Amino acid sequence: MEMYKYMPLPSGRRGLLWTLASIQDACILEFGPAGTTHYAVEGIGSLNAAEGAKVYSTHMEEKDVTFGKMDTLEKAIVELDENVAPKYIFVMASSIASIIGADVKATCEALQP
Repeated sequence: MEMYKYMPLPSGRRGLLWTLASIQDACILEFGPAGTTHYAVEGIGSLNAAEGAKVYSTHMEEKDVTFGKMDTLEKAIVELDENVAPKYIFVMASSIASIIGADVKATCEALQP
């Protein structure tokens, strides 16, 4: 086991979560399978990050993977916007969503108005 004087460099995903977590009046929504996204929600506390943003996750369903449907993500973004009404919503694809090519950017752009 290595000893670190400071925290080790985070992965890109963890670094992004750590950075975004410090933004006041923001929500981070991660799209991916339950195990991966649950890790993001629970992991923020272990980062000693400022609690400016709230972290949410929406779990991929079989139809999201098999057919490339983005209904689950769309509903989650709309629900966050209506019920929490944050100033900013950051949407992240988990590693699995990225690997299968889930088009998170297009979904966000379609919902932007």
